[in-house]
Amino acid sequence: MKRSVGIVVDHPERDLGGIVFLATLLVDAGVNVRLYPWNLVSRSRGLLLVEQSDDLVILNYLRPNNSYLGPILEEAGIPFAVLETEGGVLVSIEKYFEKALPKEDWQRVSRYFSWGNELAEGFVERGLIDKDRVVVTGSPRMDFYVAPLANSLVRQDGQGSDDIILVNGNFTLSNPAFQTPEKEIDMLVNQLGYDRVEMEQMLERCKKAKAEMIRLTIELAKRYPAREVVFRPHPFENVESYREIFPDLPNLSVTREGTVDRWILRSKLLLHRSCSTAVEAALVGVPAVSPQWVVPMGVQPTSEACSIPVEDEEALFALADQIDRDAYTFPGHLPPQEIIEDFFFRVDGESGRRVAEGVLKFLESSPRNESMSTSIEDTDPGGGVSLQRNSFRVRCQRFFGRILSRGHHNEESHVDENEWVEPWSKTAKYFDADAVSKAQAMIGSAYKDLTVPEVSNEQAVIGGRVIPFVQLKS
Repeated sequence: MKRSVGIVVDHPERDLGGIVFLATLLVDAGVNVRLYPWNLVSRSRGLLLVEQSDDLVILNYLRPNNSYLGPILEEAGIPFAVLETEGGVLVSIEKYFEKALPKEDWQRVSRYFSWGNELAEGFVERGLIDKDRVVVTGSPRMDFYVAPLANSLVRQDGQGSDDIILVNGNFTLSNPAFQTPEKEIDMLVNQLGYDRVEMEQMLERCKKAKAEMIRLTIELAKRYPAREVVFRPHPFENVESYREIFPDLPNLSVTREGTVDRWILRSKLLLHRSCSTAVEAALVGVPAVSPQWVVPMGVQPTSEACSIPVEDEEALFALADQIDRDAYTFPGHLPPQEIIEDFFFRVDGESGRRVAEGVLKFLESSPRNESMSTSIEDTDPGGGVSLQRNSFRVRCQRFFGRILSRGHHNEESHVDENEWVEPWSKTAKYFDADAVSKAQAMIGSAYKDLTVPEVSNEQAVIGGRVIPFVQLKS
């Protein structure tokens, strides 16, 4: 029987391309891969991962809001790794580790695939993870800025004009996609331990910064009517709120369609303020312009170091005029090589392969996981989960049964099997086999020697609720 690896997908608009590339490499090496939506992993309190019983699960991060997964997977005998969704651009290493989970949580991690040297060294120096479990790989999604994936990405895009002006928003606190700003602050305070007063002050800064970036975007569209101006909100922002604000200008659009790399590769100029995409723009020679009078939620030194600062609006438009006339020479010192090595290791198109090699080496040294080979059997019409066959499943039932059956306490009550799927399917975090196949087709056109996976929609049933996921296999 082939080995299997499960990968948790957080936000497909940001993460799916790199994850599908990693999955394709693993399938090419003879490993089956399952892609699990983070929203539904969370709703099932991790029982989806227990039920599928992969030989290795790769988590999107390990933070307070998903720390419960470590003990569950450990007791189930399912090893897990971490490949951070946002492991490159950090406010600071110190702040990252201030919010990090304690050593006992990180000691459960079988492999930590680090974006860069700085974070890897931080884990080892603080004794959180043993050195032999940390692998510096870079991020697979950065591979799309390097040929042949970059060329394939542009060919697949095939729409709109090149040399656009791109404005990237990152105002997730004042304009969150999935809840109100007040609830966003509650989550940051109650789940992640942030200070409420500090978060409320940050919210006010965020509101002002958002308004100013909207104003600058409109000015750019008016100043350069022959050039397409695209405002792209952060993946965790509410897109519709912008469409209600921006005026109807023929060359101005608001979109979050596709991953940000395809937009950067088409750009002449990127306007941002302390957005991680500044690093990505600098990698491909796109000037990332940062208006210094706009006060961000928090300054990201890495982003600013890869940017071209402008001190006032006059300087901004003088620079934009130069770029528009092709009279601007991109600075040779950008991006700083030490930043790439510290936070992204190497942007050489090989990060996905390095992660895949790390996964395969781990599987070679790890026995096949057969401890949970039978599926979870739903026998409770009230929505509880009956976990058979071993004591661990019984303990899962006791611990999570009330959560999964909440609101369904009598035999006559009915569990809606789509209770979890329908809300998720209406968000930007939804993905299915078609989305994965589209990403894989682009990867296949770049790497014609790789095995083309068979991609299918699959599902599990937990507590009477259907949980879909996507499988890739040869």
